[in-house]
Amino acid sequence: MKSFITKNLYSKKNFQFYSFVFFFFLLLTKLSAQSFEVSVSGEKIQVFEQNDLPHALGLSTYKFARIPYRGESLSVKITTNGFDFQDNDWSISPKRYKIEGIKSGNQLSFDFDRLGYVVIRFKQNQDFTKRLVLLFEVPEVLP
Repeated sequence: MKSFITKNLYSKKNFQFYSFVFFFFLLLTKLSAQSFEVSVSGEKIQVFEQNDLPHALGLSTYKFARIPYRGESLSVKITTNGFDFQDNDWSISPKRYKIEGIKSGNQLSFDFDRLGYVVIRFKQNQDFTKRLVLLFEVPEVLP
């Protein structure tokens, strides 16, 4: 007679459940492995994830960071984790800002000196997980 643990662990129903949990865990680690670290003038900035895009359009989540701008030039450094990008893959928009970025390994650096936003594309395709939106805004003041 099989033990209770062996009998329940190897049943078809439990095997399917454990397989689902295992693959779900793999999927979560793969999705969370692709991330960005943002630092501005040496200060680490939190990166948020938004998922209000229509799934019917086949769009995924996008990531963004809110950066307080106090009127002085900011040195921005972005480090990618979980994927690599090539020299000719990345771009910074809007192009009218004429931002010159410097790529070094898995890092991209540039200076920014105004209120507004930029979109950094790390791959020239429709993969929204390889894009980062930076919002440069007036610091919040609590009354």
